[in-house]
Amino acid sequence: MKKLKMLSNFAMVAALFSGAALISSPATAEDTASASTMKTAVVDLQKVLADLPVTKDIQKQLEDLRQSFAKEVKGYETELRNAEKNLIESQKKLSEAEFIKKRESFEKRIGEVQKIVEKRKEQLDKAFAEAMEKVNGKIMDAIKVVSTEKGLSLVLFPMSVAYYADSLDVSKDVSKIVKGTLTSVKIDLPKK
Repeated sequence: MKKLKMLSNFAMVAALFSGAALISSPATAEDTASASTMKTAVVDLQKVLADLPVTKDIQKQLEDLRQSFAKEVKGYETELRNAEKNLIESQKKLSEAEFIKKRESFEKRIGEVQKIVEKRKEQLDKAFAEAMEKVNGKIMDAIKVVSTEKGLSLVLFPMSVAYYADSLDVSKDVSKIVKGTLTSVKIDLPKK
């Protein structure tokens, strides 16, 4: 009985595999030949970005801008705290209508400051993204150059590959080209 069940299971597995073989299309001799002559490489973008002085410079600029932004926000916070303190103190001296008017003015200023801070943050994020877009553009250009020089048919990123030999990694070549063509990128923020 056990042998019969094992044979039955084996037959089912064999049928599944043979069905799968019938469904998949066989490789032609041309496909096999072109696949065997296809030169492939891998570029690790994280490795390239970490190796570039321009990336470190952009990060430094971003940190400087963030510190400046933090000072700006702190100034607004101080302004609003002082305004709130004055509002509380004036509550005893003003009529209800005057106090409501002053409170509404204060609340309006809070909304304005929130919009200013949000706008500056968006500008900072956008400026950083634009700077990195320039770097990424140069990296893609360098990948094309390396592909041409080495006669590569396919360049992959490591996140799309389960395994690759170190000899396929052309990240250093790409990095070298970018270093020679892109020495600095300025993060440009619009004026306040």
